[in-house]
Formats: sequence, C-alpha cells, structure tokens
Amino acid sequence: MTDQFFDDLARGEDLLQKIAIAASGCLYSLVHRIDGSVAFTYISPYVQEIYELTVEAVMADANLVLKQIHPDDIADCIATVEQSRETLQTLSREHRIITPSGKLKWIQASFRAERLSHQETAWYGMALDVTSQKVTSQKQAEADKFRLSFDHANIGMCLVDLQGNFLQVNEKMCQIFGYSSLEMNRMNVATLAIPEDNLISQEFIQGAVEAHKDSVIFEKRYRHKLGHIIYGEVSSSLVRDNEGNPLYFISQVQDITNRKLHERELLKAHDVIAQNNIELEERVSQRTADLQKRQEALSQNERILRRYFEQHIVGMAMTSPNKGWINVNDRLCEILGYPFAELQELTWDKITYPDDLAIDLDHFNRVMSGEIEGYEIDKRFIHKHGQIIYTNLSVQGHRKPDGSIDFFVVLMQDISDRKQAELALQESQNFLQQIADASPHIIYIYDLQEQRNIYVNREIGTILGYRPAEIQAMGSAFFAMLMHPDDLQNIQTEYELLARATDGKVYDCEYRMRNTQGEWRWLYSRHSVFSRDAEGRVKYTIGSAQDTAY
Repeated sequence: MTDQFFDDLARGEDLLQKIAIAASGCLYSLVHRIDGSVAFTYISPYVQEIYELTVEAVMADANLVLKQIHPDDIADCIATVEQSRETLQTLSREHRIITPSGKLKWIQASFRAERLSHQETAWYGMALDVTSQKVTSQKQAEADKFRLSFDHANIGMCLVDLQGNFLQVNEKMCQIFGYSSLEMNRMNVATLAIPEDNLISQEFIQGAVEAHKDSVIFEKRYRHKLGHIIYGEVSSSLVRDNEGNPLYFISQVQDITNRKLHERELLKAHDVIAQNNIELEERVSQRTADLQKRQEALSQNERILRRYFEQHIVGMAMTSPNKGWINVNDRLCEILGYPFAELQELTWDKITYPDDLAIDLDHFNRVMSGEIEGYEIDKRFIHKHGQIIYTNLSVQGHRKPDGSIDFFVVLMQDISDRKQAELALQESQNFLQQIADASPHIIYIYDLQEQRNIYVNREIGTILGYRPAEIQAMGSAFFAMLMHPDDLQNIQTEYELLARATDGKVYDCEYRMRNTQGEWRWLYSRHSVFSRDAEGRVKYTIGSAQDTAY
C-alpha cells in the first residue's frame, strides 16, 4: 500500500462524512422468501429511535415495522416495492407511520432490490425520520400565506414592538404615510403621531402589557411625510407567546382623513361660503401636488426597475402563458446563446433539455391553475451551439384582475461551473471507492473514541468471510467477538499509542482474527491518524490489514 493511496483516501473525507450522516437513519436488509414470508437479516440500532422497537424484536418479527405504515400509504408503498422488485433500481419514497406510542411520523425510505436464489428477493436500504422537515415546510407555507395577506392587504398593516418601534409595514401603510418601508422601519409610532395624541398609544401599550387589555380600536392623528395631518382608525392587538409573555403588536390602520374632514365640514357649514371656497382650493392644490409627487415617484421606480432589468448580474425575462419570450435582458441571451430576435421565434420548452421538461411543465401548470404563485428549480437548457447549460431558475407568475396569468417573471443563473465541479467531485469519490474495493488488503477506518469500525472494504469478506455491514453491526464488540484472547491486550495497547500519536506516523502490529469458519488467521496491520475532533483529540484512524499467509 503506497503513501499516495492514503493521500487520495484522505481527500475522500467528504464521502466518509456522507456515510456518517447516513448513520443517523435506520439501515436495514429485508428478505422476501419463496414461502411469502418477510424477515430482516439486518437492521441498525436506530430502529429504536424511529420505530420505538428493539433490534431483537424487529429481527424476530419484521411485521412489527411493516404494520406501522399509515393505512392511507400502504397501497403506494406496496406499488413502490413491486416496482423495485421488477426494475432492481434504487428507489426513494416518503410515507407515514404510526408508532406504538401513537406518534405520527414521516419516513423517507431509500432502497435497492437484489434477486437471490430460489426466487427470493432482498432489499437493502435506509429509513430517515423527516417529520421535522415536513412540519417546517407546513409552517413555512402558513407563514407565506400570512406574508401574502399582509403585503397585499388593502389596509395599512404593521408589526410594532413593545416600545412602539415599527418592525414591519406593508405597502398600503407606506402609501398612507408617504414613507418608504425602509424609512418606516426606522421610526417609532410616536414619531408619526401628533404630540397631543401620543398618550393614546402609550396608554394602550401599558394596558395591554400590564392589564392584559390585548385588543383595542381607537382614532389618532398622524403627520404625513409631506406635512399634512392624517386621521387614522387603528385596530391593534397584542401577540403573546405560549406562556403568555407579550411579544409584539399587530395593527391595522385605515386612513379616515376624508371622513374626518367631511365631518368637520358639516360642523362648519354655517361658515361663510368664501372661507369654504378657500379651503377647497387649498385641498385641491394639495391633492394635485400629492398626485404629481406620486407620478414622479412612479416614474422614478420605473426607471430603477428598468436599470435593474438591464444589469448583467443575472438573466431576466418576461414570458407568456404560451411559453413565449416577451422580453429578455442581455445576460439571459448570453447564457442561452440566442439573440432576442431568435428567442422570439422559439418557446422555452423547445430549448429545454428533454429530461428536465416534465418537472418544469408540472410547476408551470400548477402556477397556471392557481395552485402556486411561483417556483424555483435547477434545470438544463440546450445552448444554441448544442452544449448543455445548467441553470437555477426562479419563476413568479403575475395575474390579471380575473386571476388568470398575465405574464411570468423569470430569473436565470448559469450554474454550469458549479454542476461540473459537483460531477467531478462525484467521479473522484467513485474513483476512491473503486480503489478501496480493488485492494487485495482490508481497508478500514476505526472510530477510536467510540471503538467501532465505521468503514471497511469488501476484502474483509475474502479474508475473514464477513460482509462490511456485519462488521459495522458488531460495533464496539468487534475485537471481543473476533480477536484471539491472547492478542486483545496488545491491540488495546496499540490503540492507546494511536490516541497519543502525531499525524503522519504509521504504526504496525500482528494479531489473530477468527473467520466465519472458526479458523484463526494471522493479520498484519499498518495504521495511522486519519482525523481529529474539534478539541484536537484523535477521532478516526485509517489502516490496512493483510493475511500473513499470502
């Protein structure tokens, strides 16, 4: 075994980390026998964490696991298993289980089938508990719905902390007061209010926090950014956590300025007509000025959006419900290799890599039907010159008042370099695995702290007759089960030396191991430090062992 081999294997640390991550799931081997019965030939101890069952119980009765599958998911699970049996492909699916304690869990199962003799079939796979990810996804969906309602409400809405500082405001709120969201998020409610009305909010905040008067509706005067007074009708509620501790206020603000002014006008109906005309002229003038400023702001926003569209940072496009290109920027043309004039003669599905078209069309149709508003996927396009372009695609639909799609806004990033790097890394990892599998020696990685093998190549089967999974299943009992009693103390001393070893130093030793036939085989091992933990202690050692009889 050359030093170069160990250098190459060390660079495969990422592969070994993936193996460690996989160990957080339940690894198993399941056999369907010719008489129709099923049995686990191996299952990892993580079965206790997921299925609330011991390894011994599951090995004795595989149905203890299978009976936990949710009734609504059984048919799909059976169909997937049958598909695996027929195609022998690696498959993955998610399903629900109900544990003995009554917990509902989401399980992601990945497995591969192998045909055995006598028409029997074996499945090798891993089950992961993805319940937390499912819950997080559902909470995110609820948060997105709230965000959409908040942002697009036709009434001013805001979140305010216990000191009266704005935490978040919607667009309508900005329109009411004339400030941008960035400006308002730096302000306090007292900054907007007329000084004489500040006490209203202070009394509500104090009463809500101290006296649990959590909801109130009141009227209050504010100063617009342009200087004029706004009358607001405020509906505010205090949000508390599960323990009842106050967190923040959520408020709705409706501009009732016109209503208030109208009430004032009715009260002043006895005033002279001339005075009313003067006030009317002032209001018309003010409104005209407001409209002019809004128009200028809209024009400025349009110019800003146009400059952003023309930036060369990311590909941008507007596409039609018929998949045509309405408008694109130069960066998108550069990514795909087509000038805009040629793209107008094409639809995006015609230049999509065939294997990626189905998933894109599925998301596209879901937006068209109103099920979702947008999506983000990694997708391949075919460049004008024929090469494959890897992209990250973010698509957002914009609808007409009747709810139908008007157009799509598309952001496209060229991630070809990243994808090529990922493919190269995968090839490197596969190369390292092939080297390990082709070695005539046993290659192993040993967790010195947990005293168990975390990796061993297939040569263990040639020399001792055990499969790698069987060795890993022995855990910390590996040496006690297989090593000659007279050699146990020596190997313990050897690993105590390794725990204090410096990086790069190689240790060797000889010892006897019992094979599956009960015979003692003399092995010669060379091993050294592979990696350390955050405190600098030796975590893993790597080594090779050869049968001294050859």
